[in-house]
Amino acid sequence: MDHVKRNEAMRRAMSRARMLDYGLSPDRADEGLARSAANRPWEGIFAQIANDARKQGLLGQAAQAMNFAQMADSFDTPERIVLFKQGTADFAGHVAGLDAPPKRIELPYKGKTVYAWDFGSGDKAILVLGGMSGWAASFLRIAAAVTGKGMRCILMDGPGQGDTRIIGGLYLHDGYTGAVSAMVDHLEASGSSRIGVWGNSMGGLFAMISARDDRRLRAACSNGAPPRMFLPEFRMAAEQMAALFGVMSVEDAAILPELEPTFEALAFNPALQPLPCPGLICEGGKDPLAPPGVQKPFLDGAPQGSDALLWEDGEHAIYNHGDDRNEKVTRWFAARLAE
Repeated sequence: MDHVKRNEAMRRAMSRARMLDYGLSPDRADEGLARSAANRPWEGIFAQIANDARKQGLLGQAAQAMNFAQMADSFDTPERIVLFKQGTADFAGHVAGLDAPPKRIELPYKGKTVYAWDFGSGDKAILVLGGMSGWAASFLRIAAAVTGKGMRCILMDGPGQGDTRIIGGLYLHDGYTGAVSAMVDHLEASGSSRIGVWGNSMGGLFAMISARDDRRLRAACSNGAPPRMFLPEFRMAAEQMAALFGVMSVEDAAILPELEPTFEALAFNPALQPLPCPGLICEGGKDPLAPPGVQKPFLDGAPQGSDALLWEDGEHAIYNHGDDRNEKVTRWFAARLAE
């Protein structure tokens, strides 16, 4: 099988900066990217890197290598599910050994289950959401930045994402903002009343519409999302979008009856309903998916305290300035949740 074109697409979507931002070490990222140029299957390369790390007892590195291995297939094939479950087991083993290990949240929702990792404690909490392919286990460095400022951090897989989709059986049309509100109920019942929501990539849209629909959320950040979903032009992104709805081909997604109504329900239109809480947008000057200006509607009509951060050379989701992004965004949340 010729893996050249497939691997080229993977390298564009899974850049070195993204790998480092998610926590993969520079040497392992470089090894994987170099080996992927040699016409070998992407998932096999990163699964082997994960296996080597696992043998060394480096479960955090194994988890992130498996994270990138399972991303090779956008749809939930049996092969992908095996890779994904192994990565989840590696992640669980890694975080269990942290000085302050997180709690596992398994939240009933519509007769199924929403999954999340709960780090820290306290009245202030930030709910962190991913997008079409970067899910909860990808944001351990964000959790460290949030808890480092004395706030609680919940890494959540919403409907159509990660464990909530693959294990819990929930998809995007099952109601994303409703799942977030159910998680807010849980957070309030477990000691947090000042809650913000931070979405990365397409998760930025999910964060903003959740804050729009649930006024208990006191601050919201979008890190690289358009204000409306659409079927992307690039095949890999289109496949990832289709998979959010539990379908196994782009063609099926194009005719899925609930697709367009769900897109409409997820659209953010400030003319109809502006953001009721302070909002923050993170913009990258080199972001091809959400270039500067695209996220402006999130702030139209938003209250005082809203802001925009721009990194002139920033990649999508500001992967290439992860530490700076995390510091500035967590500082903004800490200020807003103290008001």
